Amino acid sequence: MMKTKWMLLVAAGTSGFMLTAGAARGADLQSAIVTSLTGTLKIEQDIPCGHVSRTPAVTGGEIVLTPAEGIDVAGNKLFALTQLTVFFANFTASGSCGPFGETDNYTGVGAHTFTIPKTDFLLQVADFINGSIEHSLKKPNAAVTGSIDLTNGTLSMHVVTAQTIHFEAGCFIVCVIDEDDDGTMTTDVTGTIVFPDTDHDGVPDRSDNCRFVANADQSPVPTPTITAPPPVTLHSCLDHHLGIANAADVCDGGPVTVSNNAPAQFLTGPNSVKWTAVDGKSRSADAFQTVTIVDTTNPTFTFVPLDIHVFDCGPVALGAATAIDDCAGIPTITNNSPGYFYVGTTVVTWKATDLAGNFNTATQNVIVVDTVPPTVACTPTSPLGTAFIVTGFDACGEPVLTLGSYVIGNGEQIKIEEVGQAGIRLQNSVGKDGIRKFFVGKGQGVILATDGSGNTSTAACTYPK
Repeated sequence: MMKTKWMLLVAAGTSGFMLTAGAARGADLQSAIVTSLTGTLKIEQDIPCGHVSRTPAVTGGEIVLTPAEGIDVAGNKLFALTQLTVFFANFTASGSCGPFGETDNYTGVGAHTFTIPKTDFLLQVADFINGSIEHSLKKPNAAVTGSIDLTNGTLSMHVVTAQTIHFEAGCFIVCVIDEDDDGTMTTDVTGTIVFPDTDHDGVPDRSDNCRFVANADQSPVPTPTITAPPPVTLHSCLDHHLGIANAADVCDGGPVTVSNNAPAQFLTGPNSVKWTAVDGKSRSADAFQTVTIVDTTNPTFTFVPLDIHVFDCGPVALGAATAIDDCAGIPTITNNSPGYFYVGTTVVTWKATDLAGNFNTATQNVIVVDTVPPTVACTPTSPLGTAFIVTGFDACGEPVLTLGSYVIGNGEQIKIEEVGQAGIRLQNSVGKDGIRKFFVGKGQGVILATDGSGNTSTAACTYPK
């Protein structure tokens, strides 16, 4: 008996291969499947005392290319050959050398699956020889050549693999036949490229005007689509919590850019906002949302005058407060200033009111510390020598006027007579008007004015010379 061990087709390559291809649209992430495979497996093998030549035909299988349209590289197309399954017709191989002979039946030949590491391209072979399965891995002894025609949708491939088979026969202590014989296996495959049809409408994605929506008649499909957020009521013209619009490129599944034309500041009442979706092919779609503003937001002060410190009572220049509002219009600004400020701290409240009646308040302090003395006068009446009129004034309130220990009324008319005795004495009231007459020592006819803060001033009651 002579045992022959057939090492069938093994192909090798890279993780992708370059082949000139017909014109087509840009690359797609999906795979193309090559079906309707035809071709042959040509086996040329030397054997002891002879030669075997067989050419079984391709009976089925498929090839998977990724991406379906390839990737443009320097004027060519780059594909990844991710799977190859080819089936060949059953055949028989036999041979004899002297008294030794063998016949092998091959069935299920060539169930091939490519695995593609980074640098190698390996083909795994599985076949049944006389009912027993065998596996092997090989690389081609020449470049794998072929063509991909994307325009006509065809693929061809030519793979040549060298192999050596070891033969043994007539073995007892030694073998009568013990040798290695060379051979080649040549695979030629042609197939039809079936391009992806994601929506299963019979129109390949490469020519479908909307590959994710079934429309065999190629009727227009609106894309992208966009749904605006539901109507919303907000309480500030600056509020932009509008919600999120939903958009999709229903035909190509690409990214979609969503924008809207909402103004920086809404108007009170209903506002229409247009949402726009733009896909990667510059197609666009619009949807509208109603944004209603019910203004309940208070205006905001941007400036409130600083606290003011003054040293006398009276009117005070407070300065001017400013405010802004979230909605259109300038707030009305008022304050509760008394107009006249007395000793101590007066709180001035500023109020900003918008067109919707919403308001805000802020405060300013006016602090009066009285350091200004009152004014006082002791004015002779006419004719001279008759009497004096005593008057006094202070911005923070009427001062207390005194002559010695006597309190003099503001505007009171008095008589003063200078005498040699020191001191101040009330003599009596003179006349029906009750004018009081005082005897004063030399130079002691002086009126003292004292205000509420203790500031003082004096005025001498003397006749002009």
